[in-house]
Amino acid sequence: SSDTISKFKLGWAAPDNGELQHHLAEGGYSEEEMLATGLFTEDLRPLWNGRYVFPYLNSEGEPTYAISRSTGGGGGDDHPEDFMSAKYAKIAHSKDYSCVSEPIFGHNSISQSDSLIITEGIADAITIQQEGHACVSPVTTSFSQSGRTELLALLKSEEISRVFVIQDAEYPLKEANI
Repeated sequence: SSDTISKFKLGWAAPDNGELQHHLAEGGYSEEEMLATGLFTEDLRPLWNGRYVFPYLNSEGEPTYAISRSTGGGGGDDHPEDFMSAKYAKIAHSKDYSCVSEPIFGHNSISQSDSLIITEGIADAITIQQEGHACVSPVTTSFSQSGRTELLALLKSEEISRVFVIQDAEYPLKEANI
């Protein structure tokens, strides 16, 4: 819904025409500060071009991290607008110049309920939150080790009594012969 788009600050990274860099420069941000966002390459090219953008918001509703999705059908090399080949792409959080780290998506929704839903994808988590349910997502198939520790701490601090895990409807991998 348009309310959800606004609430979650969902957006679009236009094909590169320098708008993002120009917008931030006009706002008084230095090149070092722009790089620290993880939204640019080392030579200040926007990381994403022609992609949907899903920000992670903190408790004040401000973006602290983001992931993007290609407009192509299935990932791989089907996205010609930027150099990212994957269907989903995270900001450059592992680069020396970047000052961001990846939180659990949806952690702010946990205090809404005594139960929690965990989904794989960010779009699924947003849809479930739109319907009024507490929902988090690793934005991949599983939480990292640090994400598991953070999730456990959140579950304990908010006294969550029930957790529901909703996986994507993908075919399971063939059983390995061991």
